Amino acid sequence: MPKLLGIIVNLQLRQSRKQNIIDRIYRMVWQVLLGLIPLLVLSVILNGKVDDSLITMIAVLTGIWLVGVPLWMMFYNRGNVAVLEYGLDVDDVQIRYTYYDMVTAVDWDNYNGFEISLFWPKRIKIMAKEGKTIELSYYTFSAEQRKQIFRVLSEQREKL
Repeated sequence: MPKLLGIIVNLQLRQSRKQNIIDRIYRMVWQVLLGLIPLLVLSVILNGKVDDSLITMIAVLTGIWLVGVPLWMMFYNRGNVAVLEYGLDVDDVQIRYTYYDMVTAVDWDNYNGFEISLFWPKRIKIMAKEGKTIELSYYTFSAEQRKQIFRVLSEQREKL
């Protein structure tokens, strides 16, 4: 890969379908846990028991999110109208994160480091001195892709 002033030029990372499912399961587990526990406590307080319809509703919605969305994206997100689900592009000017065709960018001259959250759910935050920061799930990209991202971000952080 060509380098320009220590920055990898034209690094393009795309989330694979497998990684999409891994990330979706990871995020869903935390969403269900964080949402389910208060609902179950509330159900016990109000009804004295856990309502079966509540558990059924949670199971159905979880199944749709975990299976339905990836299947829909796999079969219908194709061709000229395909939406880029998750991508990260690095060049000599900026780093750009794409989430379903919505792009958030941080120029290198506005870059203020990165951090990985210590608490669950684990997240990566690419900070800007001014303006929007880029925030994404830790498992959005594969382990190898994360190594590439952290290498570039660390090189840039050393220049600050």
